[in-house]
Amino acid sequence: TREHVLDSFMGFAEACGVHERQLVWDLPLPEPAREHARALIPEAPRGTARTLVISACSSHALRNWRAERYAAVARHAIERHGMRVILAGGPAAARRHKWLIRRLMELAQGPGLTAAQYDASWDFADSQDYRRGISGFLNKTSPDFQDD
Repeated sequence: TREHVLDSFMGFAEACGVHERQLVWDLPLPEPAREHARALIPEAPRGTARTLVISACSSHALRNWRAERYAAVARHAIERHGMRVILAGGPAAARRHKWLIRRLMELAQGPGLTAAQYDASWDFADSQDYRRGISGFLNKTSPDFQDD
């Protein structure tokens, strides 16, 4: 059997001497990222449409779904559950996420991320490729990523 990615991450932590498996999912977000999210996902009154965010990029190309599969999930969420759907990700986001993961792995050996580095981890959201990805999803077209 194959190991789940979470078990793989925990194995890395154990190799670094961390044996506690208490998971905390409250990642701090810089205010610019929160403002960006508020612009994309306005506050909805209780009982109205929920929002599904689909992050369409994996750490490995073979684990990425085909566009039709993401579209099927989005269609199901909209038609069956009345949800709003936002597609996140793309090549720039994937590169930034990989950089952030490498840097976080260095935490066990060094000083960690500076505040500027953490804030910079959200730069992809200002890229043209990110906008192309969102536009392509909303318009049901394939985005033409330009790597910018």
